[in-house]
Amino acid sequence: MNNNGINKVLIGVFVFFLPFHYALTFNIGFPLKISEIAGFVLILLNINTIKNELFKFKQIETAFLVFLLWTIISFSLNIYSLQNLSSNVPSRFGHLLDSTFKLIYLIFVFLFFVLANSNIFKKVEEWNKNLFLLGLATSCLYAWYLAILSIQNIEPFLLPGMDAFPQHTLFSVGHYIRCGTFKEGNHYALLLLIGLFVAYNNKNWIFAVLFCVTIILTVSTMAIVCMFIFSIIIILKFLLKLKAGWVYIVIFSLLSIFSLYKLKNQKDIDLLITQKIIPKENTDYSKDWGSFSRKQRLNYLNVAYKIANSHPFYGVGISNYSLYYDKYNTFDESKIIKNEPFKRIVNNIYFEILAEQGYIGLIIFFGFCYILIKNSNLKVEISLILLYFFTYPSLTVLFVFYYFSLTTNKFQISETEN
Repeated sequence: MNNNGINKVLIGVFVFFLPFHYALTFNIGFPLKISEIAGFVLILLNINTIKNELFKFKQIETAFLVFLLWTIISFSLNIYSLQNLSSNVPSRFGHLLDSTFKLIYLIFVFLFFVLANSNIFKKVEEWNKNLFLLGLATSCLYAWYLAILSIQNIEPFLLPGMDAFPQHTLFSVGHYIRCGTFKEGNHYALLLLIGLFVAYNNKNWIFAVLFCVTIILTVSTMAIVCMFIFSIIIILKFLLKLKAGWVYIVIFSLLSIFSLYKLKNQKDIDLLITQKIIPKENTDYSKDWGSFSRKQRLNYLNVAYKIANSHPFYGVGISNYSLYYDKYNTFDESKIIKNEPFKRIVNNIYFEILAEQGYIGLIIFFGFCYILIKNSNLKVEISLILLYFFTYPSLTVLFVFYYFSLTTNKFQISETEN
C-alpha cells in the first residue's frame, strides 16, 4: 500500500473513532483515544507536508502558531513559581507534569490542524465527512442504549475505557446516563452540535435529526440554545424564499413566543434553562440546583478575572487555574455540596485563557477567532461554536479543530490556486 493509501486508512480510522472520547480508549494514566493514535501516526508520516504548509504562512495557521508560541512563553515563565507552589488539588502526574502534558497536547492539536488543512485531507474530504457521520451515529445509538437501560434501572454494558459510574442526570422521566461515549454530557453535546452542522450541510437529514434528539438527551443548556438558534436561522432562511415570506415569519415568531411562554414553567425547562439564565433573589442553592450551577459558574469566572488581574501579562500558565483557585475564591460551596478537593475548571475557554495566558494571550486568541470567521465558508456554524466556548471547559479538543479545518478548506484551496 502506498503513502496515499495509508493516509486514507488512517484518516478514516481517525474520523470514525473521533466520537469515542472515553469509550474504546486505553488507560495509560489518561484515556488514550484511537483517533489520537491515528492522528499521531499521520503527523509522523507527513511531517514534511506539515513543514511545507507552515512555510506557506496561511493566515489561520499563523494565528494559531502565534497563540501557541505565546502559550509556550507563558508556560516557561511560570515554571519556577509552579515548582514552589503548594496545593491540595489532585493531579495525574504532578502539577508541573500536568501543565507540561497539556502544552504538549496543544502542540499536537496545532500540528494536526495544519495537516488537516493540507491536500492530504482535502482529497478525501467527502469520504471523511461520511465516515465521521457514521461514527457519530454509531455513538448516538450507543448513547440511547445507555440512557434507556439506565432509566429502567438495568445495568448496561460499558465499553472499555468508560467510568464505572458514567455521568447521570435527573430529568422528569427519571435518572439516566447522559454522556454517551464521553465522560461528560457537555463535551458530548458540542460534538453532536458539530455533527448536526456537518449533516445539515451534507443534506444527511436522518443523521441531522438523530444528532438533534441526542443533544436533548445530554441536557446541555448551551448546546440546546445553539441548536435552537441554528434551527431558527434555517427556518427563517426557508421562509424568506417563499412568496409573502415575511407573513410566514411573523406567524412563526408569534407561535415561537407563545410556545416559549407556555414552556417556561415546565419543570425540566425551568431546571435546564430558566434557573441557569434568570437570577432569583434569596435563592436556596441547596434546593435550586439550576441556580446553584449558575452561581458556581459565575464564581469560576470571577476567580479567573481576579487571577488575570494579579498576573495580567502572561497569566499563571496552561492548566494551572485550579492551583490558584483557593487563593482568590470567596464562595463557600461546602455548605451546599460535598466539597472534597478536585481540579477546578473555568468552564469558559475565554476566561480560562485570560487566567492562564493573560490578557495578551486572550487578545491573540481573539485574533485567531476573527481570522477563523473571516476565512470560513460556514460563518454561522463557526460563530455558534465560539458562542459555545463561553460554557466549554477546554481549548485542547481535537475534534473542534478538525471541524475548523473543514470550514476553511474552500478558502485554503482558492488561496493556493490564486
